[in-house]
Amino acid sequence: MRTLRIVSGLLCLAAALPALAQSAPGWSGCFAGGQAGYGRANIKGWSDTNPPGQPSIGATTASGGALGGQAGCDLQAGNWVWGAQVSLSLANITGSHRYKPFGSGPNDRVAYDIGALATLSGRLGHLFRPNTLGYVRAGAAWTRTNHDDSDPAPLFGPAYTGDTTATRHGWLLGIGIEHRYGRHLSAFAEYTHMNFGKKTVTIHYSDGVIASYPFRQRMDFLGVGVNYRF
Repeated sequence: MRTLRIVSGLLCLAAALPALAQSAPGWSGCFAGGQAGYGRANIKGWSDTNPPGQPSIGATTASGGALGGQAGCDLQAGNWVWGAQVSLSLANITGSHRYKPFGSGPNDRVAYDIGALATLSGRLGHLFRPNTLGYVRAGAAWTRTNHDDSDPAPLFGPAYTGDTTATRHGWLLGIGIEHRYGRHLSAFAEYTHMNFGKKTVTIHYSDGVIASYPFRQRMDFLGVGVNYRF
């Protein structure tokens, strides 16, 4: 009789396994999806031609949105999940400030437009529930930033404009949470800090002047997205 009860219990467990697998699917596998977010970038510049101790040309916090996609793969071992991901987003993160050094006119402004973001990162996560993963992320980040300096009414000389686009690279650290909805669909929310260090860009002006400016750029980014898991 005891043997029959054991066999009956095993049969019931075997019958329940497909339902359990459907409600709590494993995290091992690959995925692709889309994301949207909001970024705030701190950008500060100096002039290479300024004497030592000269104040910066100015600083601003550029802000705006981004929309893109991501793809990657995960591997689960017990309650731990680790993996890697690549992402690419088009952005419209903009800001400007007055050109501050002595002698510049009140209409001389430097503007920034971050048009693209890309990341390559690894992540390590822990399952708080079978369908809910908390994780940290670290890796590399890239951005394309347009720098524009123009003055329609300078104190001396004719009006001028100048711009250039610089590709910057740096590092990122992030934290997030992802939740599974069935076998194939998941959604996530995360915060990422990106630091692109200081990079010198050269601007060619319409009046023939060529000037170089080191810029420091950092960004905080809040993103949400969905993944389709294969």
